[in-house]
Amino acid sequence: MVDGSRSGRGGAGYDARGRRPARLAAGETADGEQVEATASSVRAGAPWIIGVLLALTVAATFVPWLQTGETRRDSYAVARSATQLDVVDGAAATAARRVWPFVPFLGCLSLLALVLDRIRLGTALAAAVGVLVVLFAVTVSNAPRNLAWGATAGLVLGLALLATTAVTASTGPGPARREP
Repeated sequence: MVDGSRSGRGGAGYDARGRRPARLAAGETADGEQVEATASSVRAGAPWIIGVLLALTVAATFVPWLQTGETRRDSYAVARSATQLDVVDGAAATAARRVWPFVPFLGCLSLLALVLDRIRLGTALAAAVGVLVVLFAVTVSNAPRNLAWGATAGLVLGLALLATTAVTASTGPGPARREP
């Protein structure tokens, strides 16, 4: 029985004479077909990964971050207590008082942008959430109180979110999107 790929018919991996080409162009198969770039695969899955990490990161802000005596405080209670007790001052106090309560809202806006296929906007908003959570988690981690698991979870998830948004941004824009 004669194998069609070696019989000179130009089967998979062979040229018309039945020989294997010595070299292939980058991103090309032996049949001359173009291989889809990995970057497009990353772009296709990135909104889902960002969305899941974003939801987990925002959820981590509602779990206990500090424990003082018998009281466990989530990140919002920590921010409120820190500003009321004048534990922090300056820019950190202003950020804790004015910006931190809007982290869930910013996360929702990011998810909405991702769902509406506004990947760049959703990625940028998710990166902003990641930066805020990481900065707040590092600040809380330096506090002279008993750290609860939420601060560590916020830090890890925030860093993972930042890494994912950086990879998504570095792969460049996706194919041109048609506006209706």
